[in-house]
Amino acid sequence: MVAITLGLFLIIGLITLVVSNVTTRSELDKSARQIESGRYAIQVLAEDLQNAGYFGIAATTEYTGVTPAICPAAVADLGYVPKTSPGISTVPFPVYAVTTAPSCITDVMPNTAILIVSRTSTQPILVAAKVATETYMQLSNCASDLMPFAVGAGSSSFPLLTKDCSGVSTLRKVVHRIYFLSTCNVCGSDTTPTLKVAELVNGAMVTTALSEGIENLQYDYGIDMDGDGAPDCYTSNPTSPPAAEIAACPVTVPTAKTVATFGPKGFNYGTSKVRAQLWKGGQLRAGTLPDGGAMATINDDGSIDAKQGWWRGVPGTLRISGRRLDGPARPLRAHVPGGYGRTGFNPAGLTFPTTGCWKVTGKVGRAQLSYVVEVTKLQG
Repeated sequence: MVAITLGLFLIIGLITLVVSNVTTRSELDKSARQIESGRYAIQVLAEDLQNAGYFGIAATTEYTGVTPAICPAAVADLGYVPKTSPGISTVPFPVYAVTTAPSCITDVMPNTAILIVSRTSTQPILVAAKVATETYMQLSNCASDLMPFAVGAGSSSFPLLTKDCSGVSTLRKVVHRIYFLSTCNVCGSDTTPTLKVAELVNGAMVTTALSEGIENLQYDYGIDMDGDGAPDCYTSNPTSPPAAEIAACPVTVPTAKTVATFGPKGFNYGTSKVRAQLWKGGQLRAGTLPDGGAMATINDDGSIDAKQGWWRGVPGTLRISGRRLDGPARPLRAHVPGGYGRTGFNPAGLTFPTTGCWKVTGKVGRAQLSYVVEVTKLQG
């Protein structure tokens, strides 16, 4: 009897262990699938965004961007309008966002982002291979063509020529996609949140599930505010970003340790041609610090004065300019005293009209150095 009782206890223990292991394995599988779904979603979006705005190589680049219809009912709604020179043709913006779900997609997850990507296929096809119901773009590379490109359904005529004007130019399928988060994968059968894409296929928007288990989807947009090809600030609303929506100031952090010298090693950021001494963490705080010192002072008009050391590795006069990235403000004022020779150390006085995210550029001849600093005022 005792042996039977002990045996029952052992069996119960083994069953409990097996059930626990099965539960743990199931949870690990769920976590792994969720991680893989997230990785795949990011990969799909990244690949499409890298090609956003690709329209091939044309003989002219005189284009301006327009906002296309979210749910195009005709080719004209896509935003492609060719104009003869000297007119400027239009193409759709490569990437843009909408806050209200359009009519061509359903079951959109509330309070999630909707992203539209416009471009053409990276794979050209011959005119003879076109499909009558698809939409194509044909670029001209022939100087005698009157139009820079042609856009239309496959049933249209595509007469533009190649660079030597002896052959017909290839076609590229027009890509118009809407990425959104749905409340379901197979709607009506489940409630699994799923990343989906609605794409223009054969003249109609067709929705496809990409990755299930994605519970939220938001974007920040990098804005190039000075035309140098690099983002200067980030916002969740690129069409009209209020100051409160600037996600972050992309400050420049010092990259080198310094030693007590007026030579290049005495400055923590720059190149062999121009260097500067940046503030710790890319933060310039105006006012009295807890230890009684000060990085910068506040003037009666609210502007902020700061001193900064620069080093010139090439001969020339140091010139400094700056502008605020996250809002309107007067330009930075800089005073660079003379008497420090043609190379080497040169101090500078900077006056920031307001607090905020500032991009500062120093130039010596053809050499230049830029950095971004966040200017704030200490309380009290």
